[in-house]
Amino acid sequence: MKVIILIVLSILFSIEIFSQEKKLNYDGDFRFRVEENFGGNAQLWSREVVRFRFRTSYQINSLFQVNVGLGTGSKANPKTNDITLGNFNDKLELNLFTANVGFAYKSIKIHGGKFDSPFVQTEMVWDSDIYPQGISFKYNSLPDRKLGSFVSALYFAIDDQPMLKDTYMSGLQVGMKYRSNENTNALFCASFYNYSIGAFKKNNILSAITADDIRTNFLRPDSTGYLNNFRLLDGILKINSSIGSVPVGVVLDFVYNIGAKKDNKGFSADFFAGKSLNPKDFKLLYGISFAETDAVMAAFSNDNTLQPTNYFQHSFAFDYVLLMNTSLNLTYYLYRKLETNDTTNPYLSRIRLNLSLRF
Repeated sequence: MKVIILIVLSILFSIEIFSQEKKLNYDGDFRFRVEENFGGNAQLWSREVVRFRFRTSYQINSLFQVNVGLGTGSKANPKTNDITLGNFNDKLELNLFTANVGFAYKSIKIHGGKFDSPFVQTEMVWDSDIYPQGISFKYNSLPDRKLGSFVSALYFAIDDQPMLKDTYMSGLQVGMKYRSNENTNALFCASFYNYSIGAFKKNNILSAITADDIRTNFLRPDSTGYLNNFRLLDGILKINSSIGSVPVGVVLDFVYNIGAKKDNKGFSADFFAGKSLNPKDFKLLYGISFAETDAVMAAFSNDNTLQPTNYFQHSFAFDYVLLMNTSLNLTYYLYRKLETNDTTNPYLSRIRLNLSLRF
């Protein structure tokens, strides 16, 4: 912990922070959450959660940039920066959740290290708190065109095992963007995710994420690995427009795992109306989704509920901007297992109230 803090401070103070060139940029956020869970045969349980993230970037020259992200989170769970309050004996952990060098030339960007995903994604396929490590490439056509294109590629080194088969993901995404006027734009992209998975072992990184994440996917009878492969075809359509002065939008996502012969499809549709930029702004959101057991890799899918795969779900959200850079969010998830031997198959509920501050 002390070593990490000293490294970050030394970087900050070794840079000409007050230089007119403004090579150093930073931003951050803090979130406090209260969560309630209930429904079915489960007893009511609640928790309080905090998250802190601080990002800084330094422009080395016209081509290269160094980016570092420091935040809360447990080393044992790379899927989130959240820390659940409750064990007074433990101090909060701080970790580097991103650390990378970026190269930018005209419409091309390349990153090496641990970085934000270069893909357009939804949480059905990829949890937004997961930062891949390896190499990424992105090409964007010139922004002043009404019709543009983009291409992204990713190599994600998941688990390097000496003398054993490595676990990694390679992916490719191609897409088109269309902008008709100030208020209306659309995006479509198609992606391919190819996971190459090494054999499970006691200290395998996938096993360390959480046992529940892996067990929602099908395993071999001896639990030595996944039953099916994961080669995902994913298509996303985003449309943003306005009705009068009210912004509206929809995001559709369909995923198909060609590495599995059954239980291999997922779909999500999210709708919103409103905005959350200035004080007193508000936004309403509704989503409906399902993901079959092997539609996606549970280890990298969302952890918004207790079911990363094999679920049918409704979600409702309300965002309200209290003050500049200060907002409230209320989110409600209503979900159940898609396939189960439980004849009652009850719905479960999760409610979250978030207070977020940005700087």
